[in-house]
Amino acid sequence: MRLVLRLPAGWGAETRDGARTRVAIEPDVSLLVDPLVPFPDDLDAWVRTFLVRDLPPTWVVDIERREDGTTELGWPMITFRLQVRDQAEVKERQICVIYRLLEYLGAVKVRGTTGRWPAIEASLLSVLHSGHPDWGGDAAVCIADLLSLDGGS
Repeated sequence: MRLVLRLPAGWGAETRDGARTRVAIEPDVSLLVDPLVPFPDDLDAWVRTFLVRDLPPTWVVDIERREDGTTELGWPMITFRLQVRDQAEVKERQICVIYRLLEYLGAVKVRGTTGRWPAIEASLLSVLHSGHPDWGGDAAVCIADLLSLDGGS
């Protein structure tokens, strides 16, 4: 099972970055898709950790806006627009999205420098709103997957 996004033609190929999938959109903009995880008991704590993950300890994350919404297919999502800085100098812009997919959480982070950000932000948001689960794979998604439905024990 995994989170699926509709990527435009011309965006870079998907590569694995540990457990995450990385897509190079432009030389200075990348999209990171985390594997699905069980939805946490304390979402706020999980989000705080996610927003600062992979950043140098001296960098500060400013949340410019938080938006609760839904994907094109109706899955709940929370979008964070961030500015990341080291002291007063802006280092990068980010859009982070948390998806509620039944009892699972999907997370995506788009990171980039401020140069080309305004020109591609609308495309990024369109891709992020296309997020939906693909329940394929060997992992059990629900209790019915664990039980034999053919009358056996």
